Amino acid sequence: MRKFKIASLLLAFALIISAISFVDGAVYGEEKNSTTGYSAFIDDSANYLDSAQERELMSIMKQLTEYGNAVLVTTDSHHYSDTDSFAYDYYRSMFGSTESGIIFVVDRCLNEIYLVSVGDAQKKISSARCRTITDNTYKYATEKHGRNYYECCRQTFNQILTVYEGGRIAQPMKIITNLLMAIILAMIFNYFLAMFLSKPKEASVKEILSGVFHQEKINNPNVEFVRQERQYSPRSSGSGGSSGGGGGGGGSHSGGGHSI
Repeated sequence: MRKFKIASLLLAFALIISAISFVDGAVYGEEKNSTTGYSAFIDDSANYLDSAQERELMSIMKQLTEYGNAVLVTTDSHHYSDTDSFAYDYYRSMFGSTESGIIFVVDRCLNEIYLVSVGDAQKKISSARCRTITDNTYKYATEKHGRNYYECCRQTFNQILTVYEGGRIAQPMKIITNLLMAIILAMIFNYFLAMFLSKPKEASVKEILSGVFHQEKINNPNVEFVRQERQYSPRSSGSGGSSGGGGGGGGSHSGGGHSI
């Protein structure tokens, strides 16, 4: 009987530890920067990360709170039609629509990683930057790389930190795009150049006129006064003006992602 009670207690203790571990894996929690007031927050609802990985990511994210809030969310189920809306609404529900910060989402519901910046963070993390960063890090979350979500998140946050601090990040897709654009523009230029050079030269107006015989003669010019009219044109008393539209209220955000 005594052994049964001990076994029951051990089983209960194991279940409690498992429950705590599950909760810890789902939501790491929030850590606030006492100086800036910004927060770092991890919601691993899809349970892609273990506790040690969450702690490592949190240590990087806390550095991001020098510039704004930093949020990481993993999900495999939601009702949104696109990850951008899911990410922005999640951030807005926590910090509002204007407070500076970023949110990075690993979305296996739509098989995409997505980065959104809000408020002043957009000055550094623009939509183009969001796309560049996710272009650089999406491969770690693909099946080819074993769905290494931790490394994908770690690389993403490190690159965000680099941009915040004024550093440079690799832009392979931008280089490839620029190269293709240069090739296309060169082909178009060469086409029009060839068309121009192959076009027969046309005679100028001066050359045409010099080859034309012309003669002008006026006999007995006669000028006759017909009538005179006066028209009243009042001065305008009004003045013209223009109005410019102001920017919209808070709520704008930037974002970009990559399929996985």
